[in-house]
Amino acid sequence: MTDTTSTYLNITNNLASMQAATAKSPDVKVATQYYKANIGKATSIDSFVNNYRLLSYALTAYGMEDQIQNTGLIKKVLQGGTTSSKSLANTLTDKRPTALATRSQYRSKVV
Repeated sequence: MTDTTSTYLNITNNLASMQAATAKSPDVKVATQYYKANIGKATSIDSFVNNYRLLSYALTAYGMEDQIQNTGLIKKVLQGGTTSSKSLANTLTDKRPTALATRSQYRSKVV
């Protein structure tokens, strides 16, 4: 049985190969293809957030898959962006939403 520290060290020491293996996974390939084919069709934040598959892909990329039901928060984060120090993304202690809001591939496609 491995402990948390051993698991963490294994992942960090082998991150590139683990990412490559994950990218080759059939379900990840399908999700990536869907995302690439459909992100351009999301013409608003609402259409992005209301498309479960697009939103799930983006949230998973930022380790936020547990927020899939919290669409109100995601909308506010994307709407507020990160240019203002008072924006929601910049006031949260969890910086994953900030990273999501700053990524132009998401924000520029949906704003």
